[in-house]
This record gives sequence, C-alpha cells and structure tokens, in this order.
Amino acid sequence: MKRYWTLLLLMLVYSLSLLDRSVIGLLLDSIKTDMQVSDTVMGLITGFGFALLYGISGIPMAWWADHANRRNIISGGLVVFSLATSLTGFAQNIWHLLLGRMALALGESTQLAPSIAILADLFQKRVRARAMAVFSMGPPIGIIFGMTSAGWLHLHYGWRTTLLVLGIPGLLLALVLRFTTTEPVRGAAETNPVAADKANFLETIGFLFGQKCFWLIMLSSALNAWPLFVTTVWGPAFLGRVYQLDAATIGFYLGTVYGIAGLLGAFTSGFVSDYLGRQEEKRKLYYPTFASILIFPAGLLFLLSDSVGLAVIGIALVSFLASSPMGPTWAIVQSITRLRMRSTASAFLQLMTNLIGLGLGPLSVGLMNDRLAATYGAESIRYSMLLIPVVSLVAGILLFIATRYIKQDIARAAAA
Repeated sequence: MKRYWTLLLLMLVYSLSLLDRSVIGLLLDSIKTDMQVSDTVMGLITGFGFALLYGISGIPMAWWADHANRRNIISGGLVVFSLATSLTGFAQNIWHLLLGRMALALGESTQLAPSIAILADLFQKRVRARAMAVFSMGPPIGIIFGMTSAGWLHLHYGWRTTLLVLGIPGLLLALVLRFTTTEPVRGAAETNPVAADKANFLETIGFLFGQKCFWLIMLSSALNAWPLFVTTVWGPAFLGRVYQLDAATIGFYLGTVYGIAGLLGAFTSGFVSDYLGRQEEKRKLYYPTFASILIFPAGLLFLLSDSVGLAVIGIALVSFLASSPMGPTWAIVQSITRLRMRSTASAFLQLMTNLIGLGLGPLSVGLMNDRLAATYGAESIRYSMLLIPVVSLVAGILLFIATRYIKQDIARAAAA
C-alpha cells in the first residue's frame, strides 16, 4: 500500500510541476500587454529559455539522484519551483519574468527523472507501464483543476495574483512527501536483481547512447512533446484570438475537456500497453505508436475547424492521444538501462523532450505568428500551429522502428 501512496504523491508533484510551467500560456496575452513585448519574446521566455535551462540542469540533477536520496531531492526541488511560481507574480519587467522562469526551471529539473527511477524500484516490469501511466496522469490532473482555477483567478484578480496563489500548494505537498515516504531500495522490483553498480558519468553516457532503442525513443518523445507543450502554451491564445473566448471560458475548456481527455489518454495507455506486452516487451510500444500517428488527423480537426465546438473536440483528441506515449516509453527506458543509470537516462529523455518539444515548439509558433500576422492577422496562429500534426507523424514512425531493438537492448542492460 505504501508504494501506491508514493505513486500518488509523485503524481501530484508532477501535476503541480506541469501546471506551474504551463499556466503562463493562459496568462500570456495579459503579460504580453502589460510588458509590451512580441509573441517571439514570449515564446522564447515561456518555451526555449525555460526548456534550455530545465533540460541541461536535469542532467546533473539526475546524476545526483542516481547516487543520493531521491525523495529529498524531489521535495527540495518542489519548494524551489513553488516559490518561483509565486514570486514571478511580482515581476515588474520581462527580465524579472525571465529570472522567475529560470528559477522555476531549476526547481522542476529535480522532479521527473528521479520520480521515474523511484517508481521503477517500486513496481515490477509486468505492471510498470501502468504505474508510469498513472504517474503521467499528473499533468492532465493539473490542467483540470489548475487551469480552471487559474482561469477564474485571472479573470477576477489578474495574472499576478494567479501566480502568487498557484505556488502555495506545492509548499504544503513538499512537507507531506518529505515526511510520509521513504527512499526505496534500488532494484527492489526486479525479478532477477543485479548489483546496483556505480558507473561513472562517462561510462553511463557510453552505455546509454549505445542503446539504439534509447536513441529512437528519445527522439520520438521529443517530437511527441510538441502537441502537449504547444497546445498548453499557445492553445489559450489560439482559442482567444480565433474564437474571441474570454479567460474563464478558455480555462474551462482546457481545464475540463482538454484535461480530462489527457487524463483518460494517460490512464488507458498504461493498461493497454501492459496487456499488449505480456508476451513481448516490444509490443508495449504498439499502442503509443498508433496514438502518435493519429494525432495528425486530430490536429487538423483542432486547427482548421470553423466551429469552436469542433476545435474543442479536436484539441481533446490531441490531448488524449499525445498523453498516451509517456507511460509506456518511460517504462521501456527503465527496462533498457542499468539500475544506477535510470535517473540519468530519464534526464536525457527529458533534455531532448524539453529542448525540442518545449523549447523549439512554442518558440517556432511565436516566430511564425509574428511573420504571418501581417497577412493573416489573428488567424496566423492557426497556421503556425500546423507543425503539431506533422511532427507527431514522424514521432510515430520512430517509435515503430524502436520496437526492432528493444529485445537486444534489454539483454545488453541485463548483461552489463
């Protein structure tokens, strides 16, 4: 029962992490107006600037977590990024906003990779995908409750108060995590446990990048991050500019329809993937491969519809499908790496996901918005976001190719 309590708390930490970094999308136009900056600048600060520091700092944080108490690292980072969220509400200019995002990035870089490694030590391989899928329900839960609350707070009290309030729950959760959970024994959930040897950093890098499946999953995950990050950063602006919806209505759509769809997508993927992978581990990737490819038509429905109703259905489908690959791919990565490399492996996955998905995704849309604005006006965002379905199609193809190498990479990890 204790492992499920740990899973619940880590899922909530992940929920707050995603909410605190993504709520800026809901507040984007108000901040842009207050600070008188362009879409490109906002895309750079909310996307690439955050992702670069978040991804790079995640590597040393994960290396630390592979050799220290992961629970303490996660709870300490939660305090940092929660304070950063609240203090960003006091930003007086774009440089203050940038500093707040940098502090947020540093705090959040302690969270994902160590959490995944802890769960791999708590849940055996046969149920690991569903445990990872439950964990990956964190972001949609954050969207459901956080975006709805943020939309209401923004409408009635403005963006500054919204950020101040949203940072408070994380401070309380940090105390609960620190004092009600324990650090699990590394490799405790393995059927045939091997020694948790402490490879040095260069040995770790050499091993990880010798795993073909790891490369392919890392690239696919980076591309699959586009739909989630671009829709959470620019989705609110899209609904506001194209359909003239107010912040509360946008918060409702993103917090309920988009959030619940993502929750269902994450939950479903783990159980389906574990079922498909009962006989062969590679079959766990069949479902996320199929989901990635289906984002193509779902993205077109979301972006090219003339009706707000159809657009909401489209974004719900994108959310459902884009949330599906995370749990199964995280589970596979834990299976193809050695015990003292698990956090570091997840950190490299996180680095690529954030540089390409969170970094280049929102920045590319911001650049294209500014470039197309003279021709298409408010509609420019519609065409800028068409990159979403294209990259997801490529991600699906990469995942399918990765299935060819899973068996040999698992054997190499076990023999190392």
